[in-house]
Amino acid sequence: MNRPHGMFALVLHWHLPWVLHHEVWPHGEATLYEVMAGGYLRQLRWLHGLAGEGARHVLTLSVSPVLLEQLRHPDTRAGFRLYLEDRRLQCETDARRFGADPRAGLSRFWEAHYREIEDFWFELDGDIPGALRRLHEREVIELMT
Repeated sequence: MNRPHGMFALVLHWHLPWVLHHEVWPHGEATLYEVMAGGYLRQLRWLHGLAGEGARHVLTLSVSPVLLEQLRHPDTRAGFRLYLEDRRLQCETDARRFGADPRAGLSRFWEAHYREIEDFWFELDGDIPGALRRLHEREVIELMT
């Protein structure tokens, strides 16, 4: 008699304490923007790709209410747009400054990363909670708080 040895559930948890309006650097709003660019939006791009391939029931995503409130706040949208623009410009400046140095390639890599994140952000109309809701409605993810 073959019985399964167990079940596996992939559950991700998104949380960040309230940092909006708590200065910018090093532990204020920049923390939120860095997590959005390096984590949340990258995961959403991956999930959107899977949704396009018809994937369903990929994972469960827990999102804390305090994070959702920050992601929905208009100041987050405005601040994140400026954050991405600043990062891209810094990468462009570094690439020019490094010239033929191998670090110029790394600067161009990060510039492309921030451009891709910015493009995806605009594709979502800056609405991460809405993107999560749509993925949930399409049964790509299951949401919990």
